[in-house]
Amino acid sequence: MLHNNLSLLLLFSCALIYSFLRFPCFMIALFVFFYDVVTISSSSSEDDDCILLSEPSAGEESEIEEDPSNSGMHTNDLYNVPDEQGRVLVNVGHPPNEPDVFLAPQIGRVIKPHQIGGVRFLFDNVVESLDRFSTSTGFGCILAHSMGLGKTLQVVSFCDVFLRHTDARTVLCIMPINTLQNWVAEFNIWLPSDPYATPLASHGEVRPRNFPLHVLNDSHKSLGARSKLSLRRSHPKKKKRKRPSEVIDIEEDDRNKALLDAMHAALVRPGPDLVICDEGHRIKNSHASISQALKNIRSKRRVVLTGYPLQNNLLEYWCMVDFVRPNYLGTKTEFCNMFERPIQNGQCIDSTPQDIRLMRYRAHVLHSLLEGFVQRRSHSVLQMSLPQKEEYVLLLRMTKFQRQLYDTFMNEVVRTKAVPNPLKAFAVCCKVSKDKRLL
Repeated sequence: MLHNNLSLLLLFSCALIYSFLRFPCFMIALFVFFYDVVTISSSSSEDDDCILLSEPSAGEESEIEEDPSNSGMHTNDLYNVPDEQGRVLVNVGHPPNEPDVFLAPQIGRVIKPHQIGGVRFLFDNVVESLDRFSTSTGFGCILAHSMGLGKTLQVVSFCDVFLRHTDARTVLCIMPINTLQNWVAEFNIWLPSDPYATPLASHGEVRPRNFPLHVLNDSHKSLGARSKLSLRRSHPKKKKRKRPSEVIDIEEDDRNKALLDAMHAALVRPGPDLVICDEGHRIKNSHASISQALKNIRSKRRVVLTGYPLQNNLLEYWCMVDFVRPNYLGTKTEFCNMFERPIQNGQCIDSTPQDIRLMRYRAHVLHSLLEGFVQRRSHSVLQMSLPQKEEYVLLLRMTKFQRQLYDTFMNEVVRTKAVPNPLKAFAVCCKVSKDKRLL
């Protein structure tokens, strides 16, 4: 078979040389496949825009579908380990003229391999390199780790590297109000301001942080309310009735306007050097006020933290990608025509084989486009570090008083009276069997 293929290749090469000498004005491209025969197959439908060039082998399919929930750069944890001295290098493969960038020693002693990969992933996307940082506008990325994998610790470690080894001065972290105190506590634990007044000092060297922490509190909300009131006064729409004249303090309005302009410059234009948005899956509507406010920030270095990067709605996924990389996947209409509709059409019960085949190709193309700046990690990375799960079931008898309550409720309430909701009766029984104080 190989001899026949080589003979056919020789004859075709002779014909190609003759054609090139006969018609030198034409450009001819030649693609040679030695050990595989490429078959081009198309369906009978003329509208099918997907042509199969070659079927993937069984080994290729198993390699692609090996672990779809762990993808992106720096996901091979065999390389995400400290060096011989216990230091964690962040800028792996950096140019020779750049220095080594290491994590804080107190973090390097406890950080896990998948977290090292996450910090390196953030560095490669946000910083790129120390030389390019000052000349490049920067890019964004999505850190899509499941809940419990330590996304906050990775961001704390990266912020220390980002503010210490670059010319950046400000980082804006946006998170839900119920996780605000947890973020502040994480920064104070892993990057303390005093390296000696921390429990981490008993385990070795502690590198303190070189930046302060500021929390935007309720005073800014009241200032914004006053600014809206002053704008409403300066541009009245319609007067329904006469009101007594108000004394407006022009100096106070000027001071508020100056403060608002300073806040606008610090938060929007030019804004911070880096924007980190926690719970990024909440950016699921491009027309929502929170999405519009975040997109107004001029900084292009944006990081989205989420545990659910892709669910059933591809448009929500597009909103997150469009925030970190504006117009990377085109407009919403272009994304729907290119990816959303073909992928949805291939998931129906009555989908044709052509629809399923087109869905797989478009999903593979989408995954390939986002692989560089979307890192997905699941709970499978903790299987080797966590001990084996052991469950113990203890059967305990109810006390005499609990038994009386249980019998009374069942005989005098449930059986004699019509209980409209059996779930409520079950909840009462559970409370009786646990503790009478729950009633």
